[in-house]
Amino acid sequence: MAVPLLQKKVIKKRVKQFKRHQSDRRITVKSIDSRVRRKLRDV
Repeated sequence: MAVPLLQKKVIKKRVKQFKRHQSDRRITVKSIDSRVRRKLRDV
């Protein structure tokens, strides 16, 4: 079988997760508790 000579390494632009908006104030994970998060839900 044919074997590729080189395998390209996939480089991700950003590995670190984005910090949630107002995440230091309240600890609720799966809810819409601000206007900003309601907009980000559909993305």
